Amino acid sequence: MNARRRWTWALLALAGALGCSKTGEKDQGKEPAGGGKGPAAAAPAANAATALPTGPMTPVDLAADDQYLYWTNSSAKSGTVVRSSHDGKTMGHLAKDEPMPAQITTDATHVWWRVGGGFVRSAKTGGGTEIVAMTDDEVGDIAAADGKLYYTALQKGDIVVVEPDKMPEILVPGQNHPLRIAVDAQNVYWTTTGSGKKDGTVMKAPRAGGAPVKLAGEQWLPDNLVIDGRRVYWSMPKRGGNAVLSVTLDGIEPLTLAQDVGDVKSLAVDASYLYIGTQKAVKRVPRKGGPVEDVVPDTGGLVSQLVLDATHLFWNDYRNGKIMTARKLP
Repeated sequence: MNARRRWTWALLALAGALGCSKTGEKDQGKEPAGGGKGPAAAAPAANAATALPTGPMTPVDLAADDQYLYWTNSSAKSGTVVRSSHDGKTMGHLAKDEPMPAQITTDATHVWWRVGGGFVRSAKTGGGTEIVAMTDDEVGDIAAADGKLYYTALQKGDIVVVEPDKMPEILVPGQNHPLRIAVDAQNVYWTTTGSGKKDGTVMKAPRAGGAPVKLAGEQWLPDNLVIDGRRVYWSMPKRGGNAVLSVTLDGIEPLTLAQDVGDVKSLAVDASYLYIGTQKAVKRVPRKGGPVEDVVPDTGGLVSQLVLDATHLFWNDYRNGKIMTARKLP
């Protein structure tokens, strides 16, 4: 997902609109075995994408857990936050009349999203919304864990953590245009785009507080950050070779997993593969390196945010107003 617009709605206006219950240095480039250049291999069989039966909408961002899909749906008048079964046959609203909802994420118990002027959350089971925090920061990305929301403040250069009924806390200040963010049990990870002159970085810091650590430096506008239990993955745009790269959580064993794969819009990872959502296709590459395969050679529209379950891929096609799905390859 791209960096979002700046929002400046006031607290009272937001509370009234929501009816909420509360206010409140390691260079990359090592080639893996198999070459890592894409597209290096065709998919074993044709794999068509289909749209879930959601009806007309404008899905801005998408998140998922083992049971549901969640997305923000924006319109000129008001927005909604939708919860859907993975087959799209059972849907309901977690929130309505939201002022321009944007980024969305989940932790074990809640769904969190960005609105004009702040952040809101709802229990996954529903039951109402609450304002988490108000901010006029230009937010790049969000991630949640253990009842806390982490975000990148693009212009201020801060990594910030917020939770209900507490003031926002700057976890790491002074970053050079932080963009994407991810969290695990111990750490928060983020990318910085720098000045756009190969001075971007991939960083981490303890969630409990502490000095930041550089995992990768000299990057061209690193984007689309995802993590698993062992590695960090990200992409670089055309000036960076349309590459997908990886490094361990400790910043060693750098790999270039794919090159020349097109305009990467999103990444997602499971136990075996890293999935690469490009302008109009989905590809995959083994997490430890190998040939790049077409999973969905033609998605029929834009791949905005890519998410996974055990058997399927899902993504929001913002331009065409659809949630799309396709089966994983064997």
